[in-house]
Amino acid sequence: MADLVIAGRVATCAVIDLEILYSARSASAFHEIRRELSMIPKAPINQDVCERAMEIQYALSRKSMHRSVTLPDLLIAACAEMAGLIVLHYDKDFDVISEITKQETRWIMPRGSIN
Repeated sequence: MADLVIAGRVATCAVIDLEILYSARSASAFHEIRRELSMIPKAPINQDVCERAMEIQYALSRKSMHRSVTLPDLLIAACAEMAGLIVLHYDKDFDVISEITKQETRWIMPRGSIN
């Protein structure tokens, strides 16, 4: 994965950055992580992305599955879809979402292999 980042083939978004920054154990760690994240290209989260996330959520509601995925994952998936990006993840929510969107997703490690 590091080689993809170095090659400029990875993007992030504000929601992913917030999730990563949540794990910082101190203000100095937060600052360092934020500095590193600032070097990765950003896909925008705008009103169109939010509208798409709600469309996906509605489609999931028609299958009584709208509460089976987290709101951040809905936004991340919608953001990636609208930016034409593949979702690299370790979260089953993206498999559920991709059943609706048909967007490409890839597990970064086999499911269940990380504690």
